[in-house]
Amino acid sequence: MLNTSLLLAWLTVTAWSATTGRRARLSEGRFIKWLAIGAVLLFFVGVSGSIAALSNMIFPSGTIAEGIAKDFSPTSHLLLRLRPLHPIIAVASGVFFIFWAGWLKNKFELSAMAVRWANLLSILILAQLSFGALTLLMLGPILMQLGHLLLADALWIVFVLLALELLSVSPSAGQDDARQTSPAAVSSSSER
Repeated sequence: MLNTSLLLAWLTVTAWSATTGRRARLSEGRFIKWLAIGAVLLFFVGVSGSIAALSNMIFPSGTIAEGIAKDFSPTSHLLLRLRPLHPIIAVASGVFFIFWAGWLKNKFELSAMAVRWANLLSILILAQLSFGALTLLMLGPILMQLGHLLLADALWIVFVLLALELLSVSPSAGQDDARQTSPAAVSSSSER
């Protein structure tokens, strides 16, 4: 889970940087704390989803009632007893992200791209929660689980793109920094 998330994040950062010519700066971010909370929440949702998918594969249930009975039985395997954590964490995180995206749009003057990514994040959260509920109602067939995973990856990519937009520096600002720290700029400033 962590490897996939890191790989997708670095691929997204590389593609974004190559297409926009901008870069992100962690030192300039007033959003760092919220982005870190968001990344941790997405990580926990992903881990709990992996546990839920694994438990569905190892211990399949014939009906939803049978699955719920297994989830709350004290004699069930640990994986089954951890399975209910995924929907709880996912719904709580989804509410956080929807309110956070709305707060960002209302509180700060964001670029048009940041607003677009915030809107898309909210839409993907709602789609993912709906798809997850449908997957649960259909007792977790493989095809539905793969669709759920695809939406999770899309959600992560959109979160990374939103983070990059919030932390981005224009190309001209990056060139000004390069000029200020270049050896020629240092020697000319020391001569004065």
